[in-house]
Amino acid sequence: MLPHPRFAAKGRDLYTPLALVDDQAALGDEVTIQSLTGGQLQLRIPPASQAGKVFRLKGKGLPPLKDGLPGDLYATLEIRIPEPISPALHDLYEGIRKARTS
Repeated sequence: MLPHPRFAAKGRDLYTPLALVDDQAALGDEVTIQSLTGGQLQLRIPPASQAGKVFRLKGKGLPPLKDGLPGDLYATLEIRIPEPISPALHDLYEGIRKARTS
């Protein structure tokens, strides 16, 4: 079986990265992620979420085998910095740096 480009399986559970931009992680957000079958799943990201945080979507992994339970989907937060950084965004980051160090 070939590996899936977006999901890794362990038993009935699925694992996927969840890439967000920095402001989504800092302020929180409501995001949509795709399930293995292509369905849309809603996930609430709480404010101040850190890279590496794992979100569990119960029952959204692989379907159950005979008389079993479905697996869970685990999404691991990755934080991305937008590229390229616009002048306005650069100024905002400078303001954040000043606020954090003062």
